[in-house]
Amino acid sequence: MLSNPPSSIRSIPLGKLDFAAAELVRERLDDETVERYRESIRNGETLPAVVAFFDGESIYCPDGRHRAAAHEAEGRTEILCEVREGSQDDVIAHALGANVDHGLRRSREDTRRAVALALSHPVYGQQSSREVGRLCRCDHKTVESIRRKQVP
Repeated sequence: MLSNPPSSIRSIPLGKLDFAAAELVRERLDDETVERYRESIRNGETLPAVVAFFDGESIYCPDGRHRAAAHEAEGRTEILCEVREGSQDDVIAHALGANVDHGLRRSREDTRRAVALALSHPVYGQQSSREVGRLCRCDHKTVESIRRKQVP
């Protein structure tokens, strides 16, 4: 995982962005949040750039689906992105800890999904509950509880 990746802020066509990792962690889109962001766009506000990772071929967004949905609902075809170089592991690592202290906060189900995804990852799943908790930005006891439920 990149600790401080170089990045650039630029407009990217919505159709070029892959939100699969964000969809794995977030339970669902919240219509009220999309509408609130849409209203901000209508009022001329610029929403924070969506973090995106470029692996040399594709652009992956580990979070920012609500902002993207608001842009799309407003008929926008592009969104401001902070593009970083990174691998699929960087994308997953970012998604696991997304929305803890900004945007629409994670629900308990979102946190459970993030931890379950981390535990199923070939590298992250081998780490201690404390390390997975740091990655998912949750308590290690939450990780331990979910880990116990996943063991057959």
